Amino acid sequence: LEKDPEIKPDPNDPTKMDVQVNVKELQRNNIQFSAGYSGYEGAFIAFGYSTVNFLGAGETLEFNVQQGKLVKNYSFGFSEPYLFDKPITAGFTVYKKDIDYTTYSLYKNKSQGINLSVGTRLFGMWRASAIYNLQRVQIEYPEGSYYAAIYGESGKYYESSITPTLYR
Repeated sequence: LEKDPEIKPDPNDPTKMDVQVNVKELQRNNIQFSAGYSGYEGAFIAFGYSTVNFLGAGETLEFNVQQGKLVKNYSFGFSEPYLFDKPITAGFTVYKKDIDYTTYSLYKNKSQGINLSVGTRLFGMWRASAIYNLQRVQIEYPEGSYYAAIYGESGKYYESSITPTLYR
């Protein structure tokens, strides 16, 4: 609060009060930087940025990058908390992920895709949401590997899924 709220009786309805509050918005930006080492992923660095008030009405914008010897992840997303002046949230995330575990005789996986999400308040504190995911996957198994024997040939394919959620 910048100063104490101004409170006055409503001239049209004496059972109500008019309250004027002056507030100053806090920074809603988040910047993350990390570096590390994992037994499976090797050495990596990661950077992320997000803001929860991108266009001034609560929109969320986020961007993430992870770059490493064996794993590379990239994503960009946007969400709107109040679509069409209704309590409907909607958003998307575009991503690309490359995993190269061939040094462990496992597999190499390249995937890219998009998540589309929508959600709404149902009643009281109950909400429902759904996420649709579409991704293109390219997987390669090293010759003679355990995974090649079980899963067969390397190849490209598409995956599509819908994840509904009901929560309170």
